[in-house]
Amino acid sequence: MSTSRSNRHNAIIALIVFACAILSRSVLFAWSDYAELVRQLPEVIRWLEQPMRWLCICWLGLFIAHRTKWRMLPHALGLAAPAARALLFAFLVTSPMLLGPLLLGRLSSEIELPDLLFSAAVWPLAEEILFRGYAFGQLHREGGLGLWSAAILTGAIFGVLHLSQASVQQLPLSGEIGTVLLISVGGILFAWLYTRWNFNLWVPFGLHLFMNLWWSVFDMAENPLGGWVPNLLRGLTVGLAIILTLFRDRLRVFVPGMAEQKETSQAHSGE
Repeated sequence: MSTSRSNRHNAIIALIVFACAILSRSVLFAWSDYAELVRQLPEVIRWLEQPMRWLCICWLGLFIAHRTKWRMLPHALGLAAPAARALLFAFLVTSPMLLGPLLLGRLSSEIELPDLLFSAAVWPLAEEILFRGYAFGQLHREGGLGLWSAAILTGAIFGVLHLSQASVQQLPLSGEIGTVLLISVGGILFAWLYTRWNFNLWVPFGLHLFMNLWWSVFDMAENPLGGWVPNLLRGLTVGLAIILTLFRDRLRVFVPGMAEQKETSQAHSGE
């Protein structure tokens, strides 16, 4: 099979699997037996239903396209890459969203740990696995689609799907459009970071995690669009993420050691 034909084949599979994952909730929960089964599960297991469903669908797509074994799934999605430096990077670049509200005394009075865990960790991990690890990764790395084409496509879908949030639906049309554009740009940034950090999914996940965490812990805004203060802090975070990524080779703390480089190299060769 020629390279262009192989790329087209991989891209088609990725798009079909991506669409199946997005539509899977509506399809499965239309089946009353499945919906009732999920309702009877413990709360924590119910939270994990969608991430695990998406993970299984992603693996199915990788198996169809590349015969990827289940044990190689973390390598294929970028989850086998070193996590410590990635999470440290994410924590540092989101410091404006932590320090700004602290100085302004904007601690939220409605913090509930289970909801915080879900919105800051479980849901962002699921989104990064599907949108960046699988969809963007397959379209760009295996489907031959350019970086920006793949990033814009997956980022735009990422933004549009947030229209289902109740807080977004309460906004006027201009607010909904602004939210979609804002979140789409965030998705494009996450895809770029994923690429620049050698397809280490912990980088976009860490940024996603801490941005959601500080947004929830502090009384930032009632919806994702936010006001000028939270958007200023969000802009500083984005600027720091871009600058530190561009110059990370000069910052020894973000450069993997020889053992980590060898591990990452072996992970990619195992794909």
